[in-house]
Amino acid sequence: MLLLEWLLKNGVEGADAYLEQTPRARVVSRCTCGCPTVDLALDVRLSGRHGPSTILADAEGRSPEGHLISVIVHARGGELSELEVYSIDGPAEHFTLPTPDLLELIPS
Repeated sequence: MLLLEWLLKNGVEGADAYLEQTPRARVVSRCTCGCPTVDLALDVRLSGRHGPSTILADAEGRSPEGHLISVIVHARGGELSELEVYSIDGPAEHFTLPTPDLLELIPS
């Protein structure tokens, strides 16, 4: 959760309020395309996942494998809902989550 915590501490105004949810956040599904995107739920319940997405943090950088990537933290219904990670270079067969030192935040 180091990456998620870093993103929330450095995201948009108010994103740090979601830090208290990180101990309760669990991965409930993963993307099947080879990217490390995960859906999150608090206490493994999906009740907060309805409604529009709020972007809490947006960053770009490189994956450990060298792919140019974007990383976005989403919330829905006031709860953390997704850590989206995708290749900006185009389709990538497989890559892993970056560490914060490989990313730069995109100003909101």
